[in-house]
Amino acid sequence: MSKTLKVSPQAKNLLRYLLLNRFVTTTYCRDELSIMSPAPRIKELIDAGLPIVNIGFRHIDANGVEHRIARYYLPIEKLTPEQWNIHI
Repeated sequence: MSKTLKVSPQAKNLLRYLLLNRFVTTTYCRDELSIMSPAPRIKELIDAGLPIVNIGFRHIDANGVEHRIARYYLPIEKLTPEQWNIHI
């Protein structure tokens, strides 16, 4: 039996992406998924019980400015059968 995930629409979109791709970066969230503040959306998903891992790294942009960004990882092998059946 599936249950409905009670998170924001942006968090649901982010989860759909993670289920298909396993990884996403802060920059990708902003540029491609139109999620300007991905950290709160990730927190929603973690608070809902999903085992998302944050891997921080440094990135140098086209102007030579260094930024600390996050890569979020969803280890699908750790998902429970109930989490696989979440209705998003």
